[in-house]
Amino acid sequence: MKAKIKTLIIPLIVVAVAATVVMVKRFEGRNEYIQSILERREQIDLFMEQSPDSPFPVDQRASFRRLSYFPPDQSYRVTARLVPVSGQEAVVVPTSDGTIRRYVRYAWAEFGVEGARQRLLLLKERDSRVSNRLFLAFRDQTSGLETYGGGRYIDLYQQQEKSITIDFNLAYNPYCVYNYTYSCPLPPEENHLSIPIPAGEKMYPPER
Repeated sequence: MKAKIKTLIIPLIVVAVAATVVMVKRFEGRNEYIQSILERREQIDLFMEQSPDSPFPVDQRASFRRLSYFPPDQSYRVTARLVPVSGQEAVVVPTSDGTIRRYVRYAWAEFGVEGARQRLLLLKERDSRVSNRLFLAFRDQTSGLETYGGGRYIDLYQQQEKSITIDFNLAYNPYCVYNYTYSCPLPPEENHLSIPIPAGEKMYPPER
């Protein structure tokens, strides 16, 4: 019997671990920032291993290995300029199981990293009950090598009209990495970066 496909509601991981994850706020000191990232990762590991909402099948949680990450690097926490998409038209996004998902093309995020200007498309879930929540799915030159080949996600919340903070240290794998029964949106072609982003979550399971 074919396994039932589970839909990954974006941003599912934030909803699932909201009660346990130490959210990253604005920090003045580098050490405080790094500590906040490390604490957040510990809470996510705890969620993956013990929570009934973990994407890992119940019979695999006993053998769960800690998630693997690049070391926290504050230079990959950037402030991006928001450029609204005219008309904010709907866009069809393919998923890992071949189905499609519909989002709204909300805005371009323009920023500099590694001495180069970059541009990523931010999507908004249609009929989202959280008005300022945005979704970023991207691939980069680590995809398929050090990170999941299908790309990674970052959940964003717009606080300012013309800018937004993108913290690549918070980039995480879609749930289909851990459990094939999840259906996960793939990054749009506009979000295939030509540079590596060595920040955030790596491939799972981690290399020995």
